[in-house]
Amino acid sequence: MTDFIMEIPPLQRLLTAYAPKKMREEQQILWAFDMRMAEIVRSTYEPMLGQIRFAWWREALSGEKEAAGVGDPLMDALRARVLPNAGAAGLLEAIEGWEVLLEPLPLSDWQLVRFAEHRGGGLYRTIGQLSGPYPPWLSQAGMGWALWDLSGHVSDSDMARRSVALARECLADVPVRGWPDTLAPLKILSGLVRRDVENNRTAPARMNWRQYRQLLWLGLRRRKGEA
Repeated sequence: MTDFIMEIPPLQRLLTAYAPKKMREEQQILWAFDMRMAEIVRSTYEPMLGQIRFAWWREALSGEKEAAGVGDPLMDALRARVLPNAGAAGLLEAIEGWEVLLEPLPLSDWQLVRFAEHRGGGLYRTIGQLSGPYPPWLSQAGMGWALWDLSGHVSDSDMARRSVALARECLADVPVRGWPDTLAPLKILSGLVRRDVENNRTAPARMNWRQYRQLLWLGLRRRKGEA
């Protein structure tokens, strides 16, 4: 297994098992990209240094410098498997979302929405572009997921609570059924998110037994055609 695949959280690693085989590796690459951006935020104590690291990724993805990123396994995989079919726009937008977290905390509701629009919307649209025609509400699903995920990784309880409330609003227009089969992992993930935010629960900081049980149940329902 490629080293950067091991960076993917257990939840996303399990979810990609529900992706069509021909799209599984591309989705793994995108989740690894999301985790690499998260690591920049986690390990940055000076916002300017974080901006410099994000600028490196922006240059590598946009091709502004031909040699930028060559030799980095994740960047090489993005260039080989993702960018030719989906382009860089969604990933560049996702970087903008992560940059919001370099701003002083706690974030306002407006900042939280901006973070979600870019991180979640950009990442989900890129997955959608790799999967064929995708529904117009996919960005809303991505926003809901991004806000829910953030709620489990912030120490400010009010900011976590507001993230959950905003996630619930984002998912209000996202249907439970009617997802393309190519987006099965995102459908199942949205089911997990929906159950938490509708019960005012923040995301767990790491995958727990309750989440694992729900994942198996949602996957089984999908195979039976119930969800």
